Order: sequence, then C-alpha cells, then structure tokens
Amino acid sequence: MGSPSRGRPESVKYIDPTTVEAVLRPGADLARRQPLTAEDVIYSFEAPAGDKSPMYKPFVANIASMEKVDDKTVRFKLKAPNASFFTSTLAKINLIPKHVWEPVLSGNQLQGKNAESYQEPQPIGSGPFKVGASSCRRRSCSRRTRPLGRA
Repeated sequence: MGSPSRGRPESVKYIDPTTVEAVLRPGADLARRQPLTAEDVIYSFEAPAGDKSPMYKPFVANIASMEKVDDKTVRFKLKAPNASFFTSTLAKINLIPKHVWEPVLSGNQLQGKNAESYQEPQPIGSGPFKVGASSCRRRSCSRRTRPLGRA
C-alpha cells in the first residue's frame, strides 16, 4: 500500500511539525452503508494503543493525542516530528467502525485472544468489494455494483 487508504482522506496536511490534520472525503462510508465519522477514525487509532492489537501498536506509538475538529476532521498531535507519518501510520491502520468494535474490545468477546485473531460474525470493510464468504483463513469477495464511499 504505502499511502493512506485509497482516497479515504480528502486532505491531509501538517499544521506544524507535530500536528497533522486529516479531512475525511465526503461520502466516505464503511460496510453496511454506515458513514465513516471522525469518531471512527479516532477510535481506529486509539484501539491499537492498548494490548488488544499488538501488531498495530508500533504504528500509533508516536501519536500523543487526537482531537475531533468537526464531523469530518481529525487533528493528530504527535509526540515528535515524523515526516513519514502518512506512510508509517495513516497507511497502516485499518479504519474500523467504533459502534461495532468498541463492544468487542471492551467486552469479553475476545476470550483472552487479541483482536487480530478475532473473526467478526459479519465482515466489515469499505471499498469496491463485497465479502461473499469468510473464515479465519479465507475470504471470498466480489466487486460491488456501487463501491462504498463513492457518490
């Protein structure tokens, strides 16, 4: 990949060396046609900071805080300047819907495992594909007639 998730942000800019502001693209949504919100983005970057998603923890280690500026804008405050923040952090974290994943990560659904081994009852995602079938080892996808996140 190497760049933030396929056009997900409308814009990303440095305010100063340790402050980055991302504006979500209008019409961005997740599976099930739920709109992607600033809260979802913040939650997506908060979730790996704990012990439930160790594979992604290094990618968010330099984030000091996040702030919802408005419904479509998130401001990231970094612990130290990072010229590669776009590719080393924004491109590495999968955006997840808070209303789906918060109960999973805060409850007992993981049963002692981490989030990387958890299989959602109904897979969630965005983009031009629709999940037809899914298991821990395999997913069957087909192209959507109207890709998510596009007007």
